[in-house]
Amino acid sequence: MPSLVDREQQALFQTYNRLPLVPERAEGSCIYGANNKRYLDCVSGLGAMALGHSHPKVLSAVQQQTHRYMHLSNLFVQEPQIALAESLIAVSGLERVFFCNSGTEAIEGAVKLVRRFKRNSPGHIVAFEGGFHGRTLAALSMMNKPLYKDNMGPFGEGFVVVDENDTDTVKNALEGASAVFFEPVKGEGGIRLLNSAVVPLIQQAQSRGTLVVCDEIQSGLGRTGAFFAFEHLDIMPDIVTIAKAIGGGLPLGAILAREVVAQAFEKGHHGTTFGGNAVACAAGQVVIQELQSGLLEAVREKSTYFLAELQKSLQDVQVVESIRIYGLMIGIQLNESAGQYVERLLHEHNIIANATSGTVIRLLPPLIITPAELQEVATALHAVLSNT
Repeated sequence: MPSLVDREQQALFQTYNRLPLVPERAEGSCIYGANNKRYLDCVSGLGAMALGHSHPKVLSAVQQQTHRYMHLSNLFVQEPQIALAESLIAVSGLERVFFCNSGTEAIEGAVKLVRRFKRNSPGHIVAFEGGFHGRTLAALSMMNKPLYKDNMGPFGEGFVVVDENDTDTVKNALEGASAVFFEPVKGEGGIRLLNSAVVPLIQQAQSRGTLVVCDEIQSGLGRTGAFFAFEHLDIMPDIVTIAKAIGGGLPLGAILAREVVAQAFEKGHHGTTFGGNAVACAAGQVVIQELQSGLLEAVREKSTYFLAELQKSLQDVQVVESIRIYGLMIGIQLNESAGQYVERLLHEHNIIANATSGTVIRLLPPLIITPAELQEVATALHAVLSNT
């Protein structure tokens, strides 16, 4: 009988670099492989498992909802969908919600919403270099990463991608723009906070009518110690895109928007078969409730603790250039490729991390990770980065 790895290589598109680990189960902050071998998960489903694996309240909500109904389509008004929308409105300060299934769908829908809203005064859409907005064509049109774009065009027209550190170029690009899309904290881009110098430029553009669209797909829902990372900036967006953590482990995304913007979509202008699925929305409601029940404060406390531990253990390590940490969104900047160290974390210390931007070790642990587990990560990082 072929191994599961062999079967995967025969059956699936070979688009992923798979880890050399076949999970058997997952619970809390950990994934367990063969013979119950424990791995500390500091990727957490690429940020989706904010409450960790097999969270009992998520499991209970999912089970209860599956016994009511699993899928009806958006031909029906559904209580789990409405309840989650109301919760998101309350925590975001925005006024309308459109549910979809993933982050890239949220971005695609937001582009359509911008263009529909600006139909009488169309302009270009501005985005920033180093951003990651998804894999669909509109998302790729707002990115400058050759790996994701080579030989996949033609891409959408009307997009301008600029270096946020070149403020003159940003200022010029924002003139006459329909919208500006940005991540408050770049995840794929190496855990980097939006350049503070462009914030007043964005504010000025917004006062002239440019829509501000925050991509909170990775940074939102408590990841940075706030409900949304835009709270760390002096910006109130017109549109916010979310996904990953909001589904509690199930596929779910959303577009949040101001009332006047949302009105640009009338019946039939946009839709989805599975978006706002009742089971996923039931899980999402648990995520909101847990964030409101002390988890945000705990994230901030654990962030402070972990930063202190990292500074203490890595301060004299030559390969480390800097540490960037926003809540539990962590990037360790190296002066060489990060891939080999990520592999050593896995093979020598049973810690799952990943590399981004080539030279950054990215950690996105579950928000429920314990201080003891964070100490385990800090110790392992010192061991591999010090080459001991």
